Amino acid sequence: MEQGIPSPIIRVDMAPVTKSEVIKESIYEVEARPGGIGLMLSLAALKRINQCKKALSKCRCKGLVNLQSSIYDDVLVAKILGIPYYENFPGKTDGPYWIRSDQRIGSDELEKVSLVPIRLDGDKTYLVRLNMAEILVKERLNWSAPFVAKPLRGSRMEGVEIYFPNSFKKNFGSGISTKSRILRTISGTYIVQKFIFPKREEIDGVKGWTIWRLFFCWGSSSDCLDGHGKYQFMGGLWNWRPTLRVHGASDAVFGLIDV
Repeated sequence: MEQGIPSPIIRVDMAPVTKSEVIKESIYEVEARPGGIGLMLSLAALKRINQCKKALSKCRCKGLVNLQSSIYDDVLVAKILGIPYYENFPGKTDGPYWIRSDQRIGSDELEKVSLVPIRLDGDKTYLVRLNMAEILVKERLNWSAPFVAKPLRGSRMEGVEIYFPNSFKKNFGSGISTKSRILRTISGTYIVQKFIFPKREEIDGVKGWTIWRLFFCWGSSSDCLDGHGKYQFMGGLWNWRPTLRVHGASDAVFGLIDV
């Protein structure tokens, strides 16, 4: 929201880690308006569902609005949590609502009553601020080490390029871009991150890669609109694909993470 309050639910995408590994060095991105909540809640225990309900109620959420978005499990979120679901903006200005929309232009009025970002959804500037990425300058790219180039603003791995130098002799499968492709296709503002390896796993005899998608909800002893509180783990999903480009495609496999 324009008021600067925290998103009620965030998702941390990262490589699987052990207790001895540094978590920050395994994080790919943090989503302030994450998809996949419905899938996670459909597998989760009742305590996780109640945790999510509490987080949204603390933020006085009036319902979930999905305006022609490419995220399809929001209706499941609303059903599981027992909150109103709208495919058109209800026209009420009191809000706030959890609003998901792929539109960026003309969203000013929606932004005023949204618990989550609309215009800036998918903005990765925070990764640069946290020294987890750098603004990409083609002339300064280090071609001797693996890296990932991403649009500064984007989602669903659109425009993302993964690069491995020739010195990496192992077969890492599909999903890797050539130097010539990267130089040819990258335009606009991009960021570059070091490549963080997912976990290599085999499912039904097929080799692939697994990442974690962990959800956290805002916990507060009072109304979360005051900005006081902290995020609490509410469960997650492991996501596997037979390619290094791990996301929710039709060949992806998911499972529940709950500790």
